[in-house]
Amino acid sequence: YRYRYADPSQPYNGTDFAQQIRVEFIRLKSYEDDKSTSNLKVIGIESLESLRGKNVLIVEDIIDTGNTMVKLRELLKEYDLKSIRVTSLFVKRTPLSNGYTPDYVGFNIPNKFIVGCNMDYNEYFRELNHVCVMSKLGKEEYSMKSSE
Repeated sequence: YRYRYADPSQPYNGTDFAQQIRVEFIRLKSYEDDKSTSNLKVIGIESLESLRGKNVLIVEDIIDTGNTMVKLRELLKEYDLKSIRVTSLFVKRTPLSNGYTPDYVGFNIPNKFIVGCNMDYNEYFRELNHVCVMSKLGKEEYSMKSSE
């Protein structure tokens, strides 16, 4: 649990009330190679029930087609959230987009497949401390099809 005070721009003076903030980490998987699939896997939380009635901020690394976020928001509807907001570090400009736009955007990027900084290609390159564009040759080398 983390705590945020009523006015975060002011130092805590001992009289402000504290508001409890709970941080949950989940991982969503919907890609195979560089293609979005219709299957959304939610990994890393025992039950989404703990979110019921809460204000939720989803922090996403990248929004590509928007399909994953639409599916997640649809899934979360059954938990009667008080509010839901989405922020994404990257939003890809792609003709495959369903038009979904998060509430907060870091960078709009071209339609290239990027890896690094916890973004992977078939579980590779997640650990890079920088962002790279996957080349066609790299995609072929690390393709799910080439590992079969």
